Amino acid sequence: EPIEENLEDLKRTVIKEGADLGVATDGDADRLGIVDNEGRYLTPHQVFSLLLLYLVEKKNLRGGIVKTVSLGYQPERIAREFNLSLDEVPVGFKYVCDKMQEKDILFGGEESGGYGFRGYLMERDGILSGLLFLEMITRIGSPLSAILKHMEDRFGASFFKRIDFAEAKVNKPEMIKKLSSPPYSTLGGIPIRRTKTIDGVKFFMEDDSWLLIRPSGTEPKVRVYAEASSQSQLDRIIEEGVKMAREAI
Repeated sequence: EPIEENLEDLKRTVIKEGADLGVATDGDADRLGIVDNEGRYLTPHQVFSLLLLYLVEKKNLRGGIVKTVSLGYQPERIAREFNLSLDEVPVGFKYVCDKMQEKDILFGGEESGGYGFRGYLMERDGILSGLLFLEMITRIGSPLSAILKHMEDRFGASFFKRIDFAEAKVNKPEMIKKLSSPPYSTLGGIPIRRTKTIDGVKFFMEDDSWLLIRPSGTEPKVRVYAEASSQSQLDRIIEEGVKMAREAI
């Protein structure tokens, strides 16, 4: 799986070789992990947003966007900037594919590192996604670290964390009910603007930070996701989120 904890060798190799980019896939090459020229692992939120911005701004493509509920706010801001429709679906690339069949979707993705593109397979492809990163840095003519900084200067920084913990028996409807009622008013000291329950419970704060709590659909685990504009804010939200999840089981 091309996640940060499995890519330490790649990060070191990028620095040692002075490489422009590190690309990793999982065993069947449908998911992608990216390391920039400074040896820094990019989260799937950053990868999705960089690909989206490249497609619409540099390749001048247009169409709808679809992302799973566990992806964050940068794509929403980019979609608003370019007047693109954006759909949010439950976790699982099958839901992304369903939406790509229903509508004129340019680009879709999920938090586990899978991305799909219009005019190609309606499925994840880590190799094509990696090739687009090579094209991106060549066409723009800047290091990936600089491209990322430019994007985050425009659309905000992203700090993300996911914590999983084992839980053999979870009553999903009851857990969602407990998390939703009575409603929480703040998270990390920030007022909650709204919630969404298409897959677990997702809390949206007034500053666009968010928290998602959902039982896994494939393993006996509960997953807690959060994204914020600073590491300190992220730490506060994820700590509260884990506590909320444990209390709701």
